Amino acid sequence: MYLKIQYLPLFFLLLISCNSKPEKQEHFKPLTISKDSLTVPSFTIQLNLSDQAERKLQLENETVILDIEFIGTPKNRIHQDYKYEYYDENGRIKIGKKTFELKSERNIVIDSCKISKGLLDLIKDKAYFTTISVVSGRKSSENNLLDCEFVMKNIETIKNQTILINGKLIGE
Repeated sequence: MYLKIQYLPLFFLLLISCNSKPEKQEHFKPLTISKDSLTVPSFTIQLNLSDQAERKLQLENETVILDIEFIGTPKNRIHQDYKYEYYDENGRIKIGKKTFELKSERNIVIDSCKISKGLLDLIKDKAYFTTISVVSGRKSSENNLLDCEFVMKNIETIKNQTILINGKLIGE
């Protein structure tokens, strides 16, 4: 009996160590915008909404959300289990994002967006794209009111350029 009690703590120690699971290890350090930030080349967005859309937005005291993302194709494919926090559902890397809420402005100069050099280094050929989407601010309705063109262009083709985005009310 004394022998059994003596081995009991050893048995519990063995049981605990066999059942402990190692924590998932991070394969990448988080990269954030810091001293190594780069400024995105400037460009202008001109939003051209239909008269009907402009009237509805003004009548409903509604805003317009302009969502800009900078994305690129990674140099190396990452295994699904180890996807980096900046990868999107299509496997691209999000290297920056800027959102504007506009009341009546329709010409917006984009000249102060920053991206991380560390994230840019993960992109193939350092060539990245700009995506621009436009929706209503959902202040007067929980649903988006606008049907606007979606833009996805290489940053090199839009730098110092004006991008025209046409839009109207959904169902117009």
